[in-house]
Amino acid sequence: MSTNQDGEIVAAKAPESKSLKLRFLGTGSAFAPLELGQTNALLTDNAGRNLLIDCGSDCRHMLANHGLGAKDIDAVYISHLHADHVGGLEWLAFNTYFNPNVGKPALYANHRLMHQMWEKSLRGGLESVQNKVCNLTDYFDCRSVVSNTSFFWGHAKFSPVQTVHVMNGLEIVHSYGLMVDLAPDFNANERNSLKGPTRIFYTADTQFAPKQLLDFYSVADLVFHDCETTPFRSNVHAHIDDLATLPDDVKKKMFLMHYSPIPDEDMDQLANKLGFAGFLRPGEDFDLNTYRRPLSNEMLEVVEAAG
Repeated sequence: MSTNQDGEIVAAKAPESKSLKLRFLGTGSAFAPLELGQTNALLTDNAGRNLLIDCGSDCRHMLANHGLGAKDIDAVYISHLHADHVGGLEWLAFNTYFNPNVGKPALYANHRLMHQMWEKSLRGGLESVQNKVCNLTDYFDCRSVVSNTSFFWGHAKFSPVQTVHVMNGLEIVHSYGLMVDLAPDFNANERNSLKGPTRIFYTADTQFAPKQLLDFYSVADLVFHDCETTPFRSNVHAHIDDLATLPDDVKKKMFLMHYSPIPDEDMDQLANKLGFAGFLRPGEDFDLNTYRRPLSNEMLEVVEAAG
């Protein structure tokens, strides 16, 4: 309880919860039908700010399906430079640059990828506007992420995880997934309402690499994983037949994305048969608060001692 300016006792306002909501705008692969869209996702924080995880060439249409547009995007994270993950950035750049009522979106990416993004993917379309030679920083608040470091957004820490996507001749083309750590939520009036941390592993595009990724699977509360389902293997995505060999305790917390429907196959039944949490659908929402781990007794004692 507290008092107002007239000395009257009023109920204290409940502290704001530190939550994030994740919505999948699309969940399809490059070979998926239009209704599955491309695998891009949207994180929304308490304040209504939006962070895009990848911005593919169909992203504006997928956003429009949810009543959203370029003006609603506050930040973007890019995992790699294939068009279904980066092809919508030119649309976003122009639609924010020429709108005086919209600020520059923040752009997060690995520091090497940031340079390649401009030189290999965006420069041809974005360099020239009337009477000006532009650079990436004219359109975005560029925030390069150095390897083995993290960035913070919306009460969470985001750590890019380098994965093997494609062997380009003698060189590896990497993708950068995300380990997302949502901080413990101490804003609660009751001891049993205090919430522990949440850890989400979002693979982005990756080959099947259990020796490299199993540790990440093990520490995550929830895993969103690249999954190829076509009978012909591209060898640049984790195939469902390989993912099915993972330990049961990993599969039960793993949702599959970046897939194509299998003809005459019920995808929900297939996921259940193989022990996965499910195949993601466009528009599917996750309140990451509901996946928080309970606080340990030691942490509860620390919180209570701090008042």
